Amino acid sequence: MFAALVLLGGSRLRGAPQDKPEPALQPAAGKIHFDFETGDLQGWRVVEGGFVRVVTDRTEYHNKGPYASRQGKFHLSTVEGVNSSSADPQRGVIESPVFLLEGP
Repeated sequence: MFAALVLLGGSRLRGAPQDKPEPALQPAAGKIHFDFETGDLQGWRVVEGGFVRVVTDRTEYHNKGPYASRQGKFHLSTVEGVNSSSADPQRGVIESPVFLLEGP
């Protein structure tokens, strides 16, 4: 089973060893989507840090160039600030739902 992480800042990797093991992860119930096309995190969680607006429908970079690999209307972004301003200094960890890889 896997959970995808978006690490920004990396502070979770520097912690002290844990005294007890973490419980076994269980896959999320139902179908998992990784396209954010509902305009929300679709089960992903901000587990450290904070972001003003992590899912956005912005069509171009803050420096005015169009997104090169955009698919659909929404995407995950860590630079959206208040009133669509750029907020580059934001740092945190965004974790996906747990998923199980099956098949070849």
